[in-house]
Amino acid sequence: MKLLFIDLDGVVADFVSAMNTHPKKEISPYDEHPDTIPHIFRDLKPIKGAIKAVNILLDATNYNVYFLSTAPWDNPSAWTDKRLWIEEQFGEKINRRLILTHRKDLMKEHKNNLITNIILSAILLFSLFTSYIGVQGVFKML
Repeated sequence: MKLLFIDLDGVVADFVSAMNTHPKKEISPYDEHPDTIPHIFRDLKPIKGAIKAVNILLDATNYNVYFLSTAPWDNPSAWTDKRLWIEEQFGEKINRRLILTHRKDLMKEHKNNLITNIILSAILLFSLFTSYIGVQGVFKML
């Protein structure tokens, strides 16, 4: 099985919208460090299409999927909130498949396996396209 890591913020979860609309966004110290707002990660909106695209990967038998994310050190609630968020989105499928670290660089031997928002969007588009014209139709076009 191929090992895949999916980044969470900005790929599956819309942190930017939460940061821009949070009532504490202009209060110090949150104005300079919005990722330290307590519980800001708990109720993030999913990025459109991301949940479907991730579910495609989770259901695929040839991938071993993990979420790889950073939680701000100065925001202890972020660690719990991120775990609760992905459980709410994906249920039991992601049990023990979340890696929270400040050292994503330690994953450098797997850097080609990190899924960013561009790759996830491509997976979703491919899925939608193949469901519309069928997989055989896609390969005839290639």
